[in-house]
Amino acid sequence: MNTSDKTSIRLKRLRLLTRVFSGGVIGIAFLFALGHILFPEPTVEDYPWVENLLPILLLLSVIALATAFRWETLGGALSLAFFILQLLLFWVIRGHFFPLFALLPLLPVPIAAALFILLGRMTVRDTPGT
Repeated sequence: MNTSDKTSIRLKRLRLLTRVFSGGVIGIAFLFALGHILFPEPTVEDYPWVENLLPILLLLSVIALATAFRWETLGGALSLAFFILQLLLFWVIRGHFFPLFALLPLLPVPIAAALFILLGRMTVRDTPGT
């Protein structure tokens, strides 16, 4: 077995791992969104409209993660960009950085996005003729 075959097998395993991991992330996000649609929280008065941008950016990040199944580098980069934009918007709105205990459940999204970016870069590098 030559190094090209080993690289190809490693790439296939990484692709499978990335897709299974991100599929779980997408599935959990879908269940949360479905729960909020079916059982909405009661309306809170004096709730600033800009606060709605945070979950919308997270949803866009997950949608971009789903896009990464077809276009790995683009989808991963968009997902990571939306995630970072969400963190920056939180800082602008609240005046302090996202609390670390609240950031931990969200970490699978940028991890999956980074895996897709890595996978896309490895695929481009290993493609003959590039």
